[in-house]
Amino acid sequence: MKPAKATAANEVVLVINLDARGSFLVDCLAEHIVNQAATSEQLRSSIRDAVASLHSDNPKPAVVRLHLALDEVLAVE
Repeated sequence: MKPAKATAANEVVLVINLDARGSFLVDCLAEHIVNQAATSEQLRSSIRDAVASLHSDNPKPAVVRLHLALDEVLAVE
């Protein structure tokens, strides 16, 4: 089975940041999805649950795109 082709209408984009303890913090750019998880497995599971719950009465998106954002400061000498 080929994966569905993503378009803007059937795609959800999430931004994932790491907190100081290494936990994953999730925020959606277009929908009300905010979450936190200790591991990547918990992260994926909670995102699937949130998307399914949010779209329980509507067609689910074909793709959930995860963007891992690193906020890192480097010293320059």
